Amino acid sequence: MSRESISRETFIKGVAAGAVVAASLGTLRLVDYSTADKAKKHSFVPGTYTSSAAGIESDVKVSITVDEKSITDVAVDVSGETAGIGAEIGNAVIEQILAAQTPDIDGVAGATVTSQAVRDALTDAIARAEAGEADPETEAVTEAAETAAEAVTEAAAGDAGASAATGYVPGTYSASAKGIESDVKVDITVDEASITDVAVDVSGETAGIGADIGDTVIEQILAAQSAQIDGVAGATITSDAVKAAAADALAQAGAGAAEAAPAEEAAAAGGYTPGTYSASAKGIESDVKVDITVDESSIT
Repeated sequence: MSRESISRETFIKGVAAGAVVAASLGTLRLVDYSTADKAKKHSFVPGTYTSSAAGIESDVKVSITVDEKSITDVAVDVSGETAGIGAEIGNAVIEQILAAQTPDIDGVAGATVTSQAVRDALTDAIARAEAGEADPETEAVTEAAETAAEAVTEAAAGDAGASAATGYVPGTYSASAKGIESDVKVDITVDEASITDVAVDVSGETAGIGADIGDTVIEQILAAQSAQIDGVAGATITSDAVKAAAADALAQAGAGAAEAAPAEEAAAAGGYTPGTYSASAKGIESDVKVDITVDESSIT
């Protein structure tokens, strides 16, 4: 074998080996980058954070629930987007977000604008979660809910003595309080001494979060026989709205009992306080309501 052929063979082998090394280095850089990105540790303030961005036909809303290190739940509202296209991508992007734990998701082919809106809203929600900063709308709602809860709690405390002495006026009492996206309504049915039934309407709250807590808070109210319940973690604002509305309804029932005693005493003495009085009781399929109007001495 000549020196020339050895040189050529060596050269070819060297080039091939160099290509392999270069390719390997490139691959290693790519793998290292990808791994570092996936291994990135979040530092969140636990809670639920909501943000929105303009889609093709509506504002696309994204709510994320986080613990200290990860996104644990996601709700995406694309219902206002193009039917059959953007409006159908919710479940797909939710799965991608939970898998990626970042805004760097593929989105859905054919719904480019809606997918980008999801990414933009998610980016902002993640930034808020890292800073522990609620969006302005949520802060306003939270403050209003806390104020309402405090006012109702004070009213309930004021009626507590009367309720303890006279119980409730049997019937169903309704109240509502502002949740994160809607008015949360609570109906409480009582007999003379206890809460016998509760209905909670949270259907207008965030899908997958507040909108699903109804059964849990009903069980808590019935068990506690009070509006002072734990609520549901991750749905704080909706839970606070339920508590405020329940406290208001119970205050009505207690106040009704306090007002009933003087009326009964007047009736026993042969006189009423003129006016119209309402009460309801549970029938077989509905609440039966009765209104009576009285003068000083009789039902008119």
